[in-house]
Amino acid sequence: MDIYIPKPILDYYCSVDSVQQLSKNTAKEIVTHANIQYVITGYAASGEAGHLWCWAKQVVPVQIYKGKLKPLHHNMHHVEVQQGKRERGYSAQLFTFEGKQYVTHESETITFYPTESGVQLDLF
Repeated sequence: MDIYIPKPILDYYCSVDSVQQLSKNTAKEIVTHANIQYVITGYAASGEAGHLWCWAKQVVPVQIYKGKLKPLHHNMHHVEVQQGKRERGYSAQLFTFEGKQYVTHESETITFYPTESGVQLDLF
């Protein structure tokens, strides 16, 4: 799913990308958009244009996770991917942020794009 946000917010989201931290079962930051929590899993940038977009997965506290996949830490997730038991990606990965455990949701990966300057699409 694509979500459009103001460029300064996109820049912030890209600055808290957690792709390296997720491999260590933690996150740099959890961001909130429209009352949904996300962890940023990557981004694309151009030297000329700056940040172009970022990818995110919805996260929920482990206590309320109700997905079909068993939550696994990065290493065990990777083992199951290699064994063909799980799809590659970030679905149902278990990690810790600020002392609490979270799970990436099985829903599709979200792509955040910048809006045109001065355009507001969502009212909060």
